[in-house]
Amino acid sequence: MKKYNFEKLLSELKIIRLILKIYTILHLLVLVTFFTTFMRINIEIIFGINIIFLLTFLSFLWFRLPMSKYDKIGETLLIILFGLFALWMWIPNEKELKKMNNDNI
Repeated sequence: MKKYNFEKLLSELKIIRLILKIYTILHLLVLVTFFTTFMRINIEIIFGINIIFLLTFLSFLWFRLPMSKYDKIGETLLIILFGLFALWMWIPNEKELKKMNNDNI
């Protein structure tokens, strides 16, 4: 199995959490803007931003986290189906990351 650097993974995980917080705030801003001003929002721009964020999270999941391929497929399907809610659910905390790292040693 591939050896993972726990400290580097932890720092990357903090960056991913920050990106997720920004992504959530952007979602809230779009919703508030839409429902308060009834502005016509360009759906292509929103779709493009969502795809960029989802690809960022999926690339971290597939290329950085020490999980089995079976678990990665399941998490990917959950993220695609449930979107923002699933992103908050799958991000591991420090204890879960240590457990993943120990399982792969």
